[in-house]
Amino acid sequence: MGIIVGFTVPASMSTIRSGRLTMGVTTLIGQINLARQVAITQNCQVEVRFYQYGDAAEGENAAKPATGKFRSIQLVKYTDAGTYVPLGKLEHLPVGVILDQGTQVSSIFTLGTGIQAGSALLGSIPKVGTAYNFIAFRFLPDGSTNLFPSSSLWFLTFHDAHNGDSLAALPPNYYTVQIDSANGHIKTYRP
Repeated sequence: MGIIVGFTVPASMSTIRSGRLTMGVTTLIGQINLARQVAITQNCQVEVRFYQYGDAAEGENAAKPATGKFRSIQLVKYTDAGTYVPLGKLEHLPVGVILDQGTQVSSIFTLGTGIQAGSALLGSIPKVGTAYNFIAFRFLPDGSTNLFPSSSLWFLTFHDAHNGDSLAALPPNYYTVQIDSANGHIKTYRP
């Protein structure tokens, strides 16, 4: 029995982690597609925000967002009057799944290239409060983004938090989502 359990437990943990990763990327893809669709159909700008905050359950300091991970996404619509309105609730990634903030594996963290950074601009958010930071990019009414065109496309990499953060190279199990700045189309990659 011990030998069977010894082989079964690691395999089942790997399957659970893989399932969580797939759920996280499905959430991200759905939100990005929705942001592009709303921007086009309502002739407005829609911002895609990725939130960073500390999670005490993960051993992070909840009062210091910079010590936390990027683990939530929200869409914000900008009106003609210059105000913003959240488009739905904050979407949390599954437990243990993070958006890696290393620019080698997630070019979206290259600030000053269409990416905006901020903190607590929308006030308190559920389960987090006001101790958070975010980065964001926008979809424009023609379906393109405000990301600067470049020779390489923009990408985000999701992986299990146990692999660390700000990685210089891709971990063994990951999802990368690529965004074309000119037309807003996305592609996914997974080993």
